[in-house]
Amino acid sequence: MNTNPRQVACDLLHQVMNEGGFSNKLIQTKVDQSQMSDLDKRFVRSLVYGIIEKSMTLDFWIEQLSSVKLKKIESKTLIILKMALYQIAFMEKIPESAAVNEAVKLTKKANFRSTGFVNGILRSFLRLEGKWPYPDEKKDPVRFLSVSYSHPIWLVERWITLYGKEAAENLMAADNEVPLISLRCNTLRTTIDELVEALTEAGYTAKKHEVISDAVLLHKMGTTPIHLLEAFEKGHFFVQDLSAMLVGHVAAPSKGDIILDMCAAPGGKSTHLAQLMEDQGEIIARDVNLFKTKQVEENLQRLGISCITTEVADALIFNENDIEKYDKIILDAPCSGLGIIRRKPEIRYNRVLSDIYQLSEIQKNMLEHASKYVKPGGSLIYSTCTIDPIENDEILGWFLETHPSYYLAELPESLKALSQDGKVLKMYQSIDGFDGFYIAKLIYNK
Repeated sequence: MNTNPRQVACDLLHQVMNEGGFSNKLIQTKVDQSQMSDLDKRFVRSLVYGIIEKSMTLDFWIEQLSSVKLKKIESKTLIILKMALYQIAFMEKIPESAAVNEAVKLTKKANFRSTGFVNGILRSFLRLEGKWPYPDEKKDPVRFLSVSYSHPIWLVERWITLYGKEAAENLMAADNEVPLISLRCNTLRTTIDELVEALTEAGYTAKKHEVISDAVLLHKMGTTPIHLLEAFEKGHFFVQDLSAMLVGHVAAPSKGDIILDMCAAPGGKSTHLAQLMEDQGEIIARDVNLFKTKQVEENLQRLGISCITTEVADALIFNENDIEKYDKIILDAPCSGLGIIRRKPEIRYNRVLSDIYQLSEIQKNMLEHASKYVKPGGSLIYSTCTIDPIENDEILGWFLETHPSYYLAELPESLKALSQDGKVLKMYQSIDGFDGFYIAKLIYNK
């Protein structure tokens, strides 16, 4: 693999923007596990994530400076332009001359005929001396927000309609922030105090979360990558978002429970349930293909969990053998992912409103099946990593109306402060430390 960090970033961005690659997966496999220096790895991560987050802003600037229509600019040339503009505008430690010169070098290799074009655009941008162009906020406030925060027009309009301008702007700003990494302490193998101590000794700044009892937030990273830490290899923690950890605490499993996790990969929620049950009971962790269930199995081995069995199964296909079989069902349903844009920044460009309606039908079908798998007195936990009510409140309302034998459970006392009604968790990415998430617990009262 090429070890020139700008070339690496260019190649990864091309895969994400033109070939449907996922930024977090590519960073993990092509950067974190590469032989590049730690400094170069950090540079590539910052460049890739930053450019994806600011892609529409960068496009707008190029449109203002170029006589060539954006769609007619060759794809790698466009990426190289975005890389240089991002470095000039947003990376203070990068000299402007280095950003321009390196962009010209990359262009000579990728598309020699575009060298003069790239050089000209960048020189014009430098002459603006920091007075970067934006749409007129008074004349077109929606487009101003769209370009400023790099969110598509339809999403800006929808969030303003749903939440108001100020809250919508807070959501978009949160989407462009670098989230803190959170770890779930594996209490089957260590204590949270011991984990914090081990992380501190490794050079990390780690603090226990105030609300989630088994969560640790990393406020500063150490020099050793997380996956190479001794504590990781010993299975003392699982990297998991705070909002995802809430699912296990809402489920509140008991020792000996029989549980089905219908969409389990990579196993965060299943292994959390096992941990809360002290590895005593039975958990079936299913997902749609062998690759996904293998992900779960790898984590089981590292975490030292024995009560989970993996199965390949499609949650959209009804299984008669599961009727009234489980004490608890976890359905973390496929969704638009609009609550985790800051972790997967390309999501904002890959979704349209019709996707949300299509996904809501999938969610209804999966919930319909899940509702028949719960034992009388058992519970069904529905969760998504989106903030759109079509996939959340409207789904819940439909379910309660069409399934009168179910009712909405109260949240555990420790989590009620995070909820408006004490029953449903609606987390937003603008809430400090959390991702956008929705969690509801339904009790089957046959």
